[in-house]
Amino acid sequence: PPWLKGTAMFMTGGMAAVIAGVAVHPVDTLKVRLQVHGEAAAAKHLAAEVSASAWKVAIGVLTKETSTLVKGVSATIARQTTYSTTRYGVYGSLRTQLQDDKGELSSFTKVATGLIAGGIGSIVGCPADVALVRMQADARLPIESRRNYKHVFDAWAQMARNEGFNSLFNGWKPLVVRGMLMTAGQAASYDIIKASMMEYLNAKDNFLTHVGASSGASFIAASVTSPLDVVKTRVMNAGPGMYNSSFDCFIKTVKHEGPLALYKGFLPYFARLGPNTILTFVLWEQFKRYVDRL
Repeated sequence: PPWLKGTAMFMTGGMAAVIAGVAVHPVDTLKVRLQVHGEAAAAKHLAAEVSASAWKVAIGVLTKETSTLVKGVSATIARQTTYSTTRYGVYGSLRTQLQDDKGELSSFTKVATGLIAGGIGSIVGCPADVALVRMQADARLPIESRRNYKHVFDAWAQMARNEGFNSLFNGWKPLVVRGMLMTAGQAASYDIIKASMMEYLNAKDNFLTHVGASSGASFIAASVTSPLDVVKTRVMNAGPGMYNSSFDCFIKTVKHEGPLALYKGFLPYFARLGPNTILTFVLWEQFKRYVDRL
């Protein structure tokens, strides 16, 4: 029935995203740790610490703080359940409604649909994203300054109690822009690349095609959204008064650490986004096929 297919767009996209998100969570945590590296030192103009090798930071985390890589799993599940379920569900539903009688959709419409879906999903998922960033970055803080959230619900409760309800939406502006570009870069690019492979390379609608299309989509998404992800992460992790706005964070980051700081943590970011995107779309394709057979 039509209602089941509509609901399935949300359920299948959400299930695929949760599985993929949990699988790459440790890499995502390493990415966050690298993105906030040098932030406090830059504010104090400690050039030596700002310029410390990202590799040294990564090696330190991987050899001495391995257990911290799994912190925030509950927030990852909450984030994928809210953000990804919404954006993939909205994208899939709009794509179905807007396609022509042949089941086709222009590339422009796919991108526009991705932008809309990503913006809506980002707003819905913002509280979980803030909690996730803080839980992942907590280990880099001095012991006396750590928040020590027990789980995502504890994070939300402490944030609302100590910093006000609005703290749950810290960094929502760069998050929405990032979400729009991410969904266009992932979902729309995936559809466009997949259609091109099938048309010009005579590829079949199968596992290998899904992997190839999602690999290309993940690189496009990572390249476009990395600077926004760094700003988003820093704003969400910042204490009161550290940044006046997302733009202020952008300016301070470039001024004190250089423009390349906007691509801090790119390798783990791509290492996380690549498998995440591939797993998500391969699983989503399989889930949709199963639902279509019902």
